[in-house]
Amino acid sequence: MTLHPIGDAAPSTDLDPGFEIRRVTDETGLEDHRQTVTAGFGAHPSVAEAMIGIGLLGRPECAVYVGYLNGLPVTAGLGWRTGRTIGVYNIATISTARRHGFGAVMTARVVADGKAAGCDVGALQASSMGRPIYQRMGFRMALRYFGYVEPLNAA
Repeated sequence: MTLHPIGDAAPSTDLDPGFEIRRVTDETGLEDHRQTVTAGFGAHPSVAEAMIGIGLLGRPECAVYVGYLNGLPVTAGLGWRTGRTIGVYNIATISTARRHGFGAVMTARVVADGKAAGCDVGALQASSMGRPIYQRMGFRMALRYFGYVEPLNAA
């Protein structure tokens, strides 16, 4: 899904006053991001460990975020700038914190920081759970992906 041009509006939600988004600057924040992504996506921890390493923090085109509710990590996001496009990745919210607007606000933060860095296009790949949220934020379907799964009884 894509958003063009990136506007100034953030989702209007009444968030818990104990919620804050922090940009990750150290290994502790990366671990919070990895754990949140793992729990939010229901993935194996090795996936996040392989993809989200300390090297990301030294890359100027990359920004890693964690959203905390009363000091506990509940949502995550990652932005990767390429030219004029901010790629939005790892938007994940733990199951007990869903339906409170945290994922939408995280997405808006990633996109706003991309805009501040000169981007005018936002791009992401949406799950069926996230698609309606992104559509309300102004993202539109640009293309559909089709996956291939190896048949179980392949020779």
